[in-house]
Amino acid sequence: MTIVQQAQNYTDVYRILAEYIDNSIDSAEELFDNITDSYSRDIEITVTKSGNSKKNRLITISDNACGMKISLNGEYTIFKSDKKEDPSTNGMYGMGMFSFLSICDKMTVDTRGIDSENSYNFEICRKIFDTPNGTFPEYEIKSSKVSKDELKSWTTITLSEFHSGKYEEIDLETLKKEIETHFELILKRKKINITFKENQKILNAEPYDYSKISTTPFSRNILKLHKTHSKRFNSKTEYDISDSPCSIFLVVSKNMEINRDPVFVNKGRRIIEISKVDQFRSNCRSSIWSNPNVTGYISVTGILDPTPTRKDFKNTNKLKAFFKTLNELEPEIRKFIEDETKIDLSDKLNEIEKQINSAVNEYLKKSMKKMSKYKESYSLIDSNYTDNTSSGGNRKTSTNKSNGSSKTKPKVKKVDIELPETELISTGITIKIDNTNSPQTNVSGNLLRSIYRDSTIIIYKNHPDFTNRMPISMKGNYKFEEKIIQYISMEIITHLNSELETATRENKYAKFVTDVYDLEGHLSILKGQVI
Repeated sequence: MTIVQQAQNYTDVYRILAEYIDNSIDSAEELFDNITDSYSRDIEITVTKSGNSKKNRLITISDNACGMKISLNGEYTIFKSDKKEDPSTNGMYGMGMFSFLSICDKMTVDTRGIDSENSYNFEICRKIFDTPNGTFPEYEIKSSKVSKDELKSWTTITLSEFHSGKYEEIDLETLKKEIETHFELILKRKKINITFKENQKILNAEPYDYSKISTTPFSRNILKLHKTHSKRFNSKTEYDISDSPCSIFLVVSKNMEINRDPVFVNKGRRIIEISKVDQFRSNCRSSIWSNPNVTGYISVTGILDPTPTRKDFKNTNKLKAFFKTLNELEPEIRKFIEDETKIDLSDKLNEIEKQINSAVNEYLKKSMKKMSKYKESYSLIDSNYTDNTSSGGNRKTSTNKSNGSSKTKPKVKKVDIELPETELISTGITIKIDNTNSPQTNVSGNLLRSIYRDSTIIIYKNHPDFTNRMPISMKGNYKFEEKIIQYISMEIITHLNSELETATRENKYAKFVTDVYDLEGHLSILKGQVI
């Protein structure tokens, strides 16, 4: 049952299907040429969702790659994958094949290897793992002769007998987007196509087009890594990675929020967003790695080792050296981003901005002083005290059956700890009103009313929602009234609350409205002013 239990670590249906697509890509690897960045023949990988009733619901992943290597009398051992020592393939642990057990009870495999005279077929069902202790699960592999006229090689994986709700959970459009994100560098290769089919619906995975964002990317190859070996003697440990250099590729959009954080990739596969790696002590996490105008990737193939979940990296000395080297490169990356996203702002509203910033800082100081508290209860075990029985006052004891000894039972104390509802906010927030430029957009093309960049909230005066609340007079002047003051308050509070990412509140919407009203009161000094 260990395999079944391990399979439960796969909680995302799309990650499970990605495992089988990944296996198909690995199977085609010997047909790939790094020099031409192309396969020697067209590789077709197809995911098909079919069936209307519970009995015939199927997910099929088929490919025309090199087929599986089948040993009729061999053993399949988890965590001893044949791919582990192959630098060209992504498989390492041999567990992905059994990930289906998290969403369904049956997998059927049909495959033929290159130049093999036979094709092979076998089923793996959940029930084969219900074996007595000391015995291993078994399944039967059937073989049959293949006509010379048939396709050279293939593999078809069919998943069936789905758990309640899992089949319905699978949406092909969502799967397509996940695969495009997960295998974006693989999809850039020539002669590979991943297709998704359901009834008459056919979707094709496409590589991400960075050129639509910018034609001037930040591109670097890192050939050496280093970390401090001894601060006392100022010595360093260096790692030569020129055989498998680290590639950094970032693009910046000046006028659009992409909201697609840069990621680490290994062997062409996405591992995790750079901003989410806790081991990476970045000095520029918000200005670079979670900047909504920045996207791209850092390839760490052959440098870092992904964990079994492929959502993080193993903690090694090379990992520490890599992050130190990347940290030292951050100022150059940050300058590149600042140059690309530089916004020329007019000085026309300087006096108004000074008043707004003064009011916002007063609001923040007041908020910190009256910051509400909440309590959490914790159970603490104190080994110096013991519980007494209610009658004779004798201590409760528990007996160790192996040696007959007895020991006192520790007393469990409950304590309440009072915690702040939010973290303290820095008052170093700057508010600017952009009187010159058109508003930035999101990826859907919608105009943004304001943006937050490096502790600066920029509110776009040329946004229709702004101008509608602050119409121009016959003399060409603008006058601050309640509508525009409330508008500015809402934009500022929206960004402040988003930046805080704070603890749970019973009614965050009510708290948001209260914050807006509070700030609006501070900004009332603007009422009646003309610009």
